[in-house]
Formats: sequence, C-alpha cells, structure tokens
Amino acid sequence: MAVIFELVVNFGQDVAGAERAREAALAAAPLVAGAHRIGVHAHVDTRGAYAELSVMPVAVSWGSTFDEGLPHLELSAAELTELGHGLYGLLSTFSGYRAAAVGWDCEPYADTEDLEDAEAPGRVFAEGIVSGPSFTPFAPGYVWVPYTGENWSPAAFG
Repeated sequence: MAVIFELVVNFGQDVAGAERAREAALAAAPLVAGAHRIGVHAHVDTRGAYAELSVMPVAVSWGSTFDEGLPHLELSAAELTELGHGLYGLLSTFSGYRAAAVGWDCEPYADTEDLEDAEAPGRVFAEGIVSGPSFTPFAPGYVWVPYTGENWSPAAFG
C-alpha cells in the first residue's frame, strides 16, 4: 500500500486547466525541505468525477510507483512542513481549480461534495464553495483555513 505526501487539486471538468497546472508544476524550481532540493512528479487523473492533479515530491512518499527505484528521503516533520508550504506556494500560481489540499493521502480533502471537514487546516476552496469566519484569503479567488504543518513523519517510525 502506498502512502503519498502530495498536493491534490480538483479542477472540476477543466482537464485543460489541470494539464496546464501539471506542466507548470513540472517546470517549477525544486521545492525546499531543510537542506534538500526536491523535484516533483505530476499526474492528472480524469477517471473520477473531476480532473484531479496530484503533485508529488520525488522520493518522499512510501510505495509510490512514480518513485520506483529511487532512494527514499527520510524527512522530519519540520522538513515536511517546509515542503508543504512550498507546495502551497506552487498552488498559489494555479487558477481554475475548485479545491485543493496538501498532506498524506489527502485526496478526500480536494472533494467539494464532502464538506464535513471543510475547516480542516490546509483545505483551499474557490470562493463561493464555502464560507465562514475560519476562512481567510489564500490567493485571488480562493480561501482557506491556513496550513498548520505536519506533525508526523514516516521517518519517526524507522
């Protein structure tokens, strides 16, 4: 079973927008995590109810087929948090998406149909999908409950 640290972005039916964001992610500078400079894998999945972009830092996840044959980077929670902030920085350059989140296996947080945990830290939504006092501006046209970082790292479990 794979455990993936990623940015997941819901583009609704905008497959072209998801592909543009994928290209931008692949062309971006490496992300910073402590002393590491980490590139990304990016993949658009159109098999579900919406076009979903996944941006995965290289060699950070466990069991990802994208990282097959690469040595695994053991990152601390602080380094993962820095990496998460870098992924949100990348997200702030995208447009046309409906929802997004960064974290471990965070696909459910990009779904706009299930808003039970809408106020979970790090969930980003296009304006008009959610409202409330917990939400603050993320980027033009988007709101979020600010990301609080990672409290867990696979490295802690050896």
